[in-house]
Amino acid sequence: MSETNDSIISEMDKIIGRRIRLCRQSHKMSQTKLAKQVGIAWQQIQKYEGGKNRVSASMLWRIAEVFDLPVSYFFEHISEDIDEAEDLDVDLSKWRAAKIVEMYSGLGDAEQDALFSFLKSLSLPERAREVAE
Repeated sequence: MSETNDSIISEMDKIIGRRIRLCRQSHKMSQTKLAKQVGIAWQQIQKYEGGKNRVSASMLWRIAEVFDLPVSYFFEHISEDIDEAEDLDVDLSKWRAAKIVEMYSGLGDAEQDALFSFLKSLSLPERAREVAE
């Protein structure tokens, strides 16, 4: 197998791992809970999601069953995603941003004010933080 094919397969493993993570997060499921449902250690789920370990066909089948998805879901448009791999990171960032907004809107006024102040302090340049302290 050529180096180019190896890098494509590696990117494919990462994409499938990201899709597993997105499914798990959208179901508000921990790595531990998913691992228990498919009969492996949570560390293995972590490796799958990070693209460090390749997911076998039988394991992908079990994961798909947990989320009530066809196995093909994990491969849909994968060749396009390989070409645009950076977009997946953007998609995850959008998902996280939407999740933050959802959680924020569920807070009371006092909690929203406190969280806003905290986030504002994190976003200040280093010098402004030193002055503020």
